[in-house]
Amino acid sequence: MKNMYRFLVISAGLFLTGCSLTTTETITTVNTTEPVEIWTIEDLQNLEAGQNATLMANLDLNSINWTPLFSYAEPYTGTFNGNGFTISNLTISSNNSDYNGLFAAIEGDVYDLNITDFNIYYLTQFVTFAGGLAGYCSGNITNVSVVGEIDISNSTSSTYAGLLAGVAQIKMSSTTNASDFTPNTISLSSAIGSIQVNSKYFAYVGGLVGKTYSYEVIQNTVSATIDVTTLVYRAYVGGLIGHNYGGILIGYEDAVETTDINICQNVISSELSVTSNGVHASVGGIIGYDQYGVLFDNFAVSTIAASGMELYVGSLIGEEWYGKLDTSVAVSEYIIIEEEGQMLFLSSLVGYHINNTLLEDNYYLVVSNTTYEQTDGQVVANSSLESSSWYIDQLGWSEEVFDFSIINSFLP
Repeated sequence: MKNMYRFLVISAGLFLTGCSLTTTETITTVNTTEPVEIWTIEDLQNLEAGQNATLMANLDLNSINWTPLFSYAEPYTGTFNGNGFTISNLTISSNNSDYNGLFAAIEGDVYDLNITDFNIYYLTQFVTFAGGLAGYCSGNITNVSVVGEIDISNSTSSTYAGLLAGVAQIKMSSTTNASDFTPNTISLSSAIGSIQVNSKYFAYVGGLVGKTYSYEVIQNTVSATIDVTTLVYRAYVGGLIGHNYGGILIGYEDAVETTDINICQNVISSELSVTSNGVHASVGGIIGYDQYGVLFDNFAVSTIAASGMELYVGSLIGEEWYGKLDTSVAVSEYIIIEEEGQMLFLSSLVGYHINNTLLEDNYYLVVSNTTYEQTDGQVVANSSLESSSWYIDQLGWSEEVFDFSIINSFLP
């Protein structure tokens, strides 16, 4: 079996471009078998890193300036069952650490949890990670809903922000074999709210997650308003994900059944405003920048306003390298601030992609204040977009997977 450690060393460099993660080694704790019951705020604050837990009541954090649970050095490694209950009014108004959210960092799994009316806002001078659930996660997230606002001003470094999580990154060891590798998943979850980021260096910002690394993202719903400004380097901004890397299995085709790490069956509505004063910005209705991602059966409605000297803008993906994009639908309005000498990569579906990117059976309806190349996909009529039978007959979508009433509500 092929060992993946050498590839991990190489790919870590890709992840770390433009930032410096905490160098402290993480501490892995052994999970206890019996879950503890969380009835009060104090119970939640006293949760231990390795404990499984079940939320037993709604918790209102209104009177607390929340300190995120655990840390990147000692993440939560248990399984947290939200049990359908809600944690509301989470407020973080100071930079407690590099990682901010209900949890600072999660290595375990979280499911059936609601987080409503959260508010994360602070000034920082360090690389920072923020999300309603967690700044950083490397576990499975299932049926988690978040509603809230993030507002971060980073005067000297880079920012990772998403309404659910700042970063979702698979965690492996030096003994992980390709044949044993299974990507983590964010599924059946939803995010509603707004994100405002002013970051000096890099900004990785998505309606669901700022950056995903070898994660499958399946059947999620997002409604987000995002406003991003970068001063020096790059902005990666997407209605679902800011920056995605899904190629960890590339090169191990003889050891695995498939190298695909899927992003599929997501429904997204977003208003994206990006001001790039640095190198460039990649902006898309689903993903800002994608590498080796496998996308299919996604639906995205977006308004994209962008300014800067080098822009990559698409109704589905801003910038694409080596990926696949199939049976997806985009409805977008482009508002581009044009400048003399500007490099503008603007297209109906993907702002920029190399020739071996696979694009099949994708549809779009785009209006723009400037010329764009209609080279990707096929135009679809408003009447088709409003009919569930069109998605079922033309794309093979299923009513068991898609709530077409949500799709209709997102249409302009």
